[in-house]
Amino acid sequence: MELFSGNISHMVFKVNVNLDMGKISLNARMLDVLYALDGSRDIDSVSHFLKISMHDLRAILHKLYQQKLIVRIEKTVSMLDNDFINLLQSQLAEVMGPIANMLIKDVMSQMSVSPTSVPANRAAELINILSSKIPIDDKKKAFRKTMLARSVAKG
Repeated sequence: MELFSGNISHMVFKVNVNLDMGKISLNARMLDVLYALDGSRDIDSVSHFLKISMHDLRAILHKLYQQKLIVRIEKTVSMLDNDFINLLQSQLAEVMGPIANMLIKDVMSQMSVSPTSVPANRAAELINILSSKIPIDDKKKAFRKTMLARSVAKG
């Protein structure tokens, strides 16, 4: 299950069906996942589209992969650069103080990403989770607005 350990949210798969496969037993969830794997959606998008937790989706993908029903598409995913991560840390530190770095590490851990491997397509998710930790509404909105504008410029 090495392929499916760690951060799989940026991975892309497509269906791999051939007539020589023989009989295969699939449940409804597996069929839903196969339908959603169109070769262009990443796993994070599939999870949201099907409303399946990443944990459950990971298990289904592993089964489908073992049965050779899906293949991974190598797709280059842009990552957030150090400048953006540094800006994120400084902007949050202005609002939250020294706890900011710990919050960022905790949220990144929850998302199964590290400061050097945050997919650009997950920037809004990171920003929204972090901004939800800011107790003052005005500062929360300002932080979210500033960081979302920067993430769009970077992405």
